Amino acid sequence: FFLRRLLAEARPQGGGLVDGGFAGDTFKQMLDEAVADKVASAGGLGMADMFAAQLGGKGAISATAAASGLPAPHQVASFTGELGDEIAGMPRFAMPVPGHVTSKYGPRVGHTGETHLHKGLDLSSKLGDPVAAAAAGTVTHAGPAGDYGNLVTVRHADGFETRYAHLSAIGVATGQAVEAGQALGQVGSTGLSDGPHLHFEVRQDGDAVNPSALLPLNRSGSRANR
Repeated sequence: FFLRRLLAEARPQGGGLVDGGFAGDTFKQMLDEAVADKVASAGGLGMADMFAAQLGGKGAISATAAASGLPAPHQVASFTGELGDEIAGMPRFAMPVPGHVTSKYGPRVGHTGETHLHKGLDLSSKLGDPVAAAAAGTVTHAGPAGDYGNLVTVRHADGFETRYAHLSAIGVATGQAVEAGQALGQVGSTGLSDGPHLHFEVRQDGDAVNPSALLPLNRSGSRANR
């Protein structure tokens, strides 16, 4: 993830042959992913030890995860990225649907023409496709929720929660424990939506965070799903 961000920030903006439009942005993202994967597989840039030291060392991070008291498959207190070390506080999430990102996290022009923060990712999906829990947790909401339409919210460890919006059908109930990969409902277009897709949102202690770094969106093994 760090290598991809480094490449994206280092690239000059504007004036290139692939600049402008969705196709250009997609091509540049794919190029960054391919180069970053090659560098990571070759051993990276030698910065993993520095990151581990800044984060308190591998031992301290592992102890934090162990102190959660959750069985190993349920621990979401750390994320093992392409740098090869755990980053404290970042959970591991699986893809809730196999679609690609159609709208990123960040500023976006809404239906009224005003710019607002898009607090999640829109993932391409077909009407009725199953939506899976990104990690184990407990359902805290399962029902209508304004612009979200039919919404399922799942609470995880360390103050994290995931939201699955615009569903056409809900298959779980509030208070129910769910496992990673368990079906929560079906893709729909309820609430404020232009068509069938899944709005996937991650929050930590109530604040929206960018899900992109927490999902296997850009790893070589998941590209078949993009």
